[in-house]
Amino acid sequence: MMLLWEKIRLGIGRSFKIKLIGSLSIIILIAFGGAGYFTYRYNLDLFEKEISKQFSRTNEEALAKLDLKMQEMQRISHAIVFDPQIENMISELNSNGNYDAFRSYYEKEQIKALINQIKLDAPFITGLYMFDLKGNPSYFHFSTPSINDLDASIYQAILPKLNPSNGDMVWLSIPLPSSVEPNGMRQSVVAARWMKDSSLNTYGMLVITMDETFFSSSLEGLTKDGLGKVYLFNQSKDLLYSNAALKSEDEVKQLKALNRAQIMDDDLFVQSDSKAFKLSLVSGTSMAAIRVKNWTILQVMLYSGIISVVVMSILIVLASKKLLRPLEDLVKGLQKVRSGKFDTRIQIRSKDELAYIGESFNEMTEKVERLINEVYITQLSEKKAELKALQAQLNPHFLHNILNEIYWKLYLHNDKDTASLLAAVSEMLKANADSHPNDTQR
Repeated sequence: MMLLWEKIRLGIGRSFKIKLIGSLSIIILIAFGGAGYFTYRYNLDLFEKEISKQFSRTNEEALAKLDLKMQEMQRISHAIVFDPQIENMISELNSNGNYDAFRSYYEKEQIKALINQIKLDAPFITGLYMFDLKGNPSYFHFSTPSINDLDASIYQAILPKLNPSNGDMVWLSIPLPSSVEPNGMRQSVVAARWMKDSSLNTYGMLVITMDETFFSSSLEGLTKDGLGKVYLFNQSKDLLYSNAALKSEDEVKQLKALNRAQIMDDDLFVQSDSKAFKLSLVSGTSMAAIRVKNWTILQVMLYSGIISVVVMSILIVLASKKLLRPLEDLVKGLQKVRSGKFDTRIQIRSKDELAYIGESFNEMTEKVERLINEVYITQLSEKKAELKALQAQLNPHFLHNILNEIYWKLYLHNDKDTASLLAAVSEMLKANADSHPNDTQR
């Protein structure tokens, strides 16, 4: 495995075409990857800003719709609180005095008619109760099966929240007794206010109970598809309504301290305030879908980069036969020159930089070949001159004189047979030299 990898590595290192494709592939992937990442981040920031603006407007529209419903509730409470017959009846209950039976009957019938009209105008009301200043419920009230009749304990639970209100309507979320719930209690919305006469004297407490659908119907634009979260806080920053369970107290604190738009735990939260009722509406939407879309964009760009690399590789392979042909001719010419063929010339196929390199190669090989030929001829002439000089030294007269000298040395050493033989050879050379005088002179 290592040997195969080494061969592949060496093959890539020796191929200009493969290195060109590899380099361009890396450049394209980096370019597409970088562009995709920056596009992903830019789109994410842009989407967050745009969605924050749109979601803030939707949040304000939902709060405005809720304000209208709460104004309707305030109008209903005004109709009850400032009704003179209700004021007279509850004031008489507070005084424990005697009063005319006929007038009392007539006023009760008028109050019943008013309450029945309220039932028809506001079907979302689950209960309406009027307490005197001692916490005793008056005769005039109505309830539904979802909420049982309220007693003095509910009055005492509401009283601490209502004391600093100075007659304004206070909105609360408290559990109320219910016969339809398994645990006997049902979380309900309560709107309470002091009942004051025209002289601003308090004569009782009005408590109106509503189901949580009173808020959910107005906020359904923020909770469509089941992905939105809404948190409605009252004037005391107590949670009045929510369609999602809060995870911890820290999350409640973060939501209460939220200023306009903020991202928490992959959710975008926006906050709007109701100046009329001093309520704060916090709504959130998941950013997961946006991030998935942006991630899809990033993946598309990366896949586009990979496809571009494949297409580019195919185009390079197809075009390299023409574009890189001069370079291949130059490489083959260098290989021939390296093997000693200095008469090699390459064909010039273009007029660009590669053509200039090819012409330079041809001029170089031509000069090298000429220099080699000049050096070779010079050396060959010198060798011939040396050979002729040696031949001139070895002519027959020169050999005759040498053999004559050897003859006398042998003769003096009494080697007459060898001396006679050398004398015969010497005479033969002398006779040959005399018969070919021109050869001897050369």
